[in-house]
Amino acid sequence: MDYLKKLNPNQLAAAQWDAGPLLVLAGPGSGKTATLTARVARLVEQSRDESFRILCLTFTRRAAAEMRERLLKLVPDAKDRVLLTTFHSFATDILRQHGSHFGLSPDFEILEESERVGIIKSVLAEKADELTKFVSAEKALTAVDFLLRNVTPDAQVPTLLKDVEAGQQLQVLFARYKELLKQQNCLDYGAILYFCEELLRDRPRVGKQLRTVYRFVCVDEFQDTNVAQYRMLRALAPDKD
Repeated sequence: MDYLKKLNPNQLAAAQWDAGPLLVLAGPGSGKTATLTARVARLVEQSRDESFRILCLTFTRRAAAEMRERLLKLVPDAKDRVLLTTFHSFATDILRQHGSHFGLSPDFEILEESERVGIIKSVLAEKADELTKFVSAEKALTAVDFLLRNVTPDAQVPTLLKDVEAGQQLQVLFARYKELLKQQNCLDYGAILYFCEELLRDRPRVGKQLRTVYRFVCVDEFQDTNVAQYRMLRALAPDKD
């Protein structure tokens, strides 16, 4: 494990940590990703006779590829023991396996932006007499994205706006948009995280199954997680199983 010798004392302490959750706080360029990579490499090397896997999540495919390249340079045989992927890719895989619990087929499609706008327009047209507060489909979609990103329950939507009528209309739009996604067997990127969090929360056995496979969950740039990503992580790694 010569790579551990390249770490400073604080980085080494983090890379060797085994006593529960750990959050590394440091500025840009201080070696957080290198420390995380070293920790994952150490976990792999020290458990060669075990079958558990390690889950590493990041935000972009480029970041995942770079971290994967770093890891395989340290431990060439880590490929079969580590899943290094993005939040969206991991959530998509979970929904393809378990999305049938709320009506999704494994072959669901991921929508382009124009297709998302099209669904919003169809809702506004379908409920034209009821949804009078929306000036454009694009602005309506921005509001829906906010609700998805913050995992907002339908019942809480009206409380977010001072205009009670506008809040009630947004609630109707949000519920109908999600309903159409399921009916048409398609998701957008916000809905992927939203529904994955919902699945893990409502079906704790799925999370328990994932924890038997992935004993360690590591997140690069954790400070950048949004509400949906954070709550997905909490469902994957609760305080108590």
